[in-house]
Amino acid sequence: MSKQKRILSFFGRENKKEEPRPQTETCRSDNVDEDSDEREPFVEPKAKAARRNFQSIWLEKYKWLRYNNTNGMLCSICIESSKANPFTSGCTNFRTSTLTRHIESQDHQNALEEVHMASNFERAVVTSVTLQEKTVVSALRTVYWLGKEYIATEKYRSLLNFLKLQRCKDLENLTVGKNASYDSVQSAKEFQSVIAENIQSEITEKLQKSSFVSVMAEESTDIAVSKKLVIYAKLISDCVIPETRFLTNITIEEELCTASCVAQKIKNVLAARGVSLHKVMSFGSDGASIMTGRVGGVSTLLKKENPFMINIHCMAHRLALCSSQATSNVATMEKYRQLLTDLYYYFSKSSKRTAGLLRPFKRFYRAQS
Repeated sequence: MSKQKRILSFFGRENKKEEPRPQTETCRSDNVDEDSDEREPFVEPKAKAARRNFQSIWLEKYKWLRYNNTNGMLCSICIESSKANPFTSGCTNFRTSTLTRHIESQDHQNALEEVHMASNFERAVVTSVTLQEKTVVSALRTVYWLGKEYIATEKYRSLLNFLKLQRCKDLENLTVGKNASYDSVQSAKEFQSVIAENIQSEITEKLQKSSFVSVMAEESTDIAVSKKLVIYAKLISDCVIPETRFLTNITIEEELCTASCVAQKIKNVLAARGVSLHKVMSFGSDGASIMTGRVGGVSTLLKKENPFMINIHCMAHRLALCSSQATSNVATMEKYRQLLTDLYYYFSKSSKRTAGLLRPFKRFYRAQS
């Protein structure tokens, strides 16, 4: 018996067969004998690397970052600046380090600088436009004030210079370029046209919304001996409050001003503002025969198209007619009227007589005080 067999017999392993072990636990080496008791240690197999996904929290951390399922991660700043890098075509390497490398890349830095410069330029343009708008608004207010106070437009530049002396900063940018300026009389006239157009459009809107409209018209002759027709309208506002608005003051070019001519002018003005003649419920005039004639007056011609319209003789004109004609046949009242007229003309043409008339009144007031 060999020495090896005696050792095996002593430990009770002489005739026992080795039970096979699972292949997953050990892996034999090719250079080891099958009867050998030496075994390789068990090695746990490595698991496959987990797939990385996009983290939505990155969108909050990196404001420039965009994501979609088709392209992956995108950089809005680089796309806006027309750069060519993985973040403009789409990056699917979902790692924080990838985002960090993109931030530090030269392309991204250049894109940031371009966007910053564009933003600064845009702010400068907006600031310039805002200052220019304030200047224009101030100039418009100046022109509007001149009109409200019945001051000639020729005084526009003089008023602007005075306001500049008062350190009105909004009027410091009236010059546009080298040649254009908002301080000329021509600019003032253009401003007047803009203001008038705005006011007229507002009136037109109210006329169209009003359920009923009244028209007042009066013909007159101006200082240049031109025939004029002034037209007003009375409407109902949204608050159910009647408002009287000026519509137009037109020149009658026809040599012979007839009732049909005046009626046609009125219809043209209403039609231009989109107001139907059927909405006109009353027509007011000074009571002249051309306006109120029963056969061919303006009111008669208009009532042919709108039978429901009421003709109204102006109350102020009626009162003037009453006061001038009621006492024409009373001798005492006629003498009294003539006396007052003579007194007026006696004192109105002489400063000496006016001073003599005022002297006793001044003495009386001094005595009372």
